[in-house]
Amino acid sequence: MVGASLAAASLAGGLIVVDPMGLRGKGPESAAEVLPASTSAVVEFDVEPDLLQVAELATFAGKVKPLQQWAPPGDGGDLREKLWKSVAGPCAGVDYATKVKPWLGRKVAVATVDGSDARVWTVQVRDEQAARGGVAELASCGLVPDGVAVRDDFLVLAQDDATALRLVDEGRQEPLAQRAEYAEDTRRTAQSGLVKFWTTKQQLVALSRTSQADALTRRLGSVAPRLVEEGRAADWRSGAGVLRFSGGVPEVKLVVKSNQPHKASTTEMGLASLPRDSVLGFGISDGDEVLRHSWPQVQHVLARLGVDVPQLAKRHHLEAPGDVETVLGKDFKVSFSPAERPVERVQELPMQLQSIGRSRKSPDAVESIVQKSGVQEQGWQPARRRRTLALSKDPQRSAMVLRTKKRLTQDETFRSAYPKPEQAQVGVYANLQALGPIAVNAAPPTLKPWVEALGAVGANAHNEDANYSVMRVAVTPRG
Repeated sequence: MVGASLAAASLAGGLIVVDPMGLRGKGPESAAEVLPASTSAVVEFDVEPDLLQVAELATFAGKVKPLQQWAPPGDGGDLREKLWKSVAGPCAGVDYATKVKPWLGRKVAVATVDGSDARVWTVQVRDEQAARGGVAELASCGLVPDGVAVRDDFLVLAQDDATALRLVDEGRQEPLAQRAEYAEDTRRTAQSGLVKFWTTKQQLVALSRTSQADALTRRLGSVAPRLVEEGRAADWRSGAGVLRFSGGVPEVKLVVKSNQPHKASTTEMGLASLPRDSVLGFGISDGDEVLRHSWPQVQHVLARLGVDVPQLAKRHHLEAPGDVETVLGKDFKVSFSPAERPVERVQELPMQLQSIGRSRKSPDAVESIVQKSGVQEQGWQPARRRRTLALSKDPQRSAMVLRTKKRLTQDETFRSAYPKPEQAQVGVYANLQALGPIAVNAAPPTLKPWVEALGAVGANAHNEDANYSVMRVAVTPRG
């Protein structure tokens, strides 16, 4: 129900590109200027984005099958009405053209305040009287709350009029925009977009425990619930994010404020240096330092994901975490190249590992760990160039990985899918189209239609000052 409400909020007005009432620039311009500082989470939708965002959204939706109902109809019909009908739910009988379209303004937001489970809406409007009538009809069919109060060009919708009035008064005295945590977090996103969001950890954890969120998590596969548990256990304060289109590709930027001190990233790992034919890649810079400072947490996360670290270390005669730190070194990457024959599992793809040791660790130290681990007996062959060691089951491939001038940075699919900047502390890239049935078979049923429709996905992350972590994720349509 919450998901449907959010979708309705974002789509009800469609992509309006005019402002006949001249409301912009008067009074508050966002939910954060209307809602009180006691707001614990807010998701705000821009239903009147700039024309470039509109064009890029339309183009992307037209290429991705699960989104094609959102693409502009070929006959020039009203996309906004089509979208409204697809998300109106209990209010499907409300006439969009006369009851919603005339009054809906640019910004629509859904929030939680004072830690309550009750949803509070803010809606920017063009015509207050028309909006009151329209909102009353939407409330009567259960899409929005009954309570209404007015603040300049915004309606605040809450469980009753008294609550809505109180929130307006509190927001006027101390708005969310002036709350230190909100201002600090959202300053880091520093971009406009189709969707912007902010939440405290407490509110997100509470949301994750609802039956709707739990059901969704379980539909995303066996790993998703474990990752949610890790998010609940992690020591962080709040986070913010923005979804926008860049170069025709949707990109999410997420910033999270940790309560635990960490150093800002100083060295960078570039997945772009992997071989150009890589269909799957992962990399981490300063992995040895990360492991040294957070080994108990890493071991705990791996255990939750089903990895028995002590048993794995024993089987390969490794000392953990010392030997693992040495192998990770300054720059560690894993890449998978296309198989010469059809395969159905990632494990069947040719895999290459690259390790660059720090000055305090020679390549000899890394190679000695490889030798005692017994992986050479399983067919893994090392190759060295200067301070870099590469491993592959194909000796020629190992050497090629080190010497090739054909890198991912030259690949158009990678350049489109991997978020800028191309260098970060941690990076992941998957060419879903090239992986074919491997990617589809690995996806949970809920995500299979998306995996079949998307071309590639890329993500990277790095630490910044003041204990912030920044992540970017981007996807491309299938070409």
